[in-house]
Amino acid sequence: DEARKMFAEKVARYTGLSVDAVMATEAAVYDGQAIITTGLADGMVNAADAIGVMAEAINSNKTGGTMPELSAADAVTQENQRVMGILGCPEARGHEALAQMLAGQPGMSVAQAKSILAAAAPADTTSTADRILALEEAGGRETLAQTLAAMPEMTVEQARTILAASPIAAATSLHDAVMALDEAKGREELAEKLAVMPGMTTDQARDLLAAAPDKSGNAGLSMNNAFDAFMQSHS
Repeated sequence: DEARKMFAEKVARYTGLSVDAVMATEAAVYDGQAIITTGLADGMVNAADAIGVMAEAINSNKTGGTMPELSAADAVTQENQRVMGILGCPEARGHEALAQMLAGQPGMSVAQAKSILAAAAPADTTSTADRILALEEAGGRETLAQTLAAMPEMTVEQARTILAASPIAAATSLHDAVMALDEAKGREELAEKLAVMPGMTTDQARDLLAAAPDKSGNAGLSMNNAFDAFMQSHS
């Protein structure tokens, strides 16, 4: 919260907006008319007029009567240096969209942009897929969550809505899980007993079943020995 407030204060200082107005943008990125409407920019200039506008803006900031006016070429050079200084500064890493917005703000100096970028909250580097899989709504709906996470255009909020509206998959009972094991084939009687043992897990049942003889009489643990092995492993 402190970093967010500091960032808002920096933006307010250099744009003339109030801190509350900046906070209300919720760190959204604007372009075109929207950025002017919010007060983050003074106007839009097309590419054909950009050089003249930049030269006029720079020349209007003269500090003395003897300072020569900049040529259009000089103005372009200075503007390129300003833009590249903002986009290429270390503070812009992880905040590329914000850096582009600041670079497009007429009169925004590199130092001012660095100050704002440094105060911005760290960018969230978690992928959309990971954020979808981490949703609370993904619990019990893991297969659907994985499908949604793999969709290129899927957003976190869209996935949240879909997951919340989907039924939670019924949990497989221990009995069903044990009886469905490949190792339970031919050993159904032992599998039934293991499935109702308190504390038994599917993995433990698999190991015991694999060691037990099947109906063909293949060598392995007897039913009693399988039970003894289980009890010894928990003693």
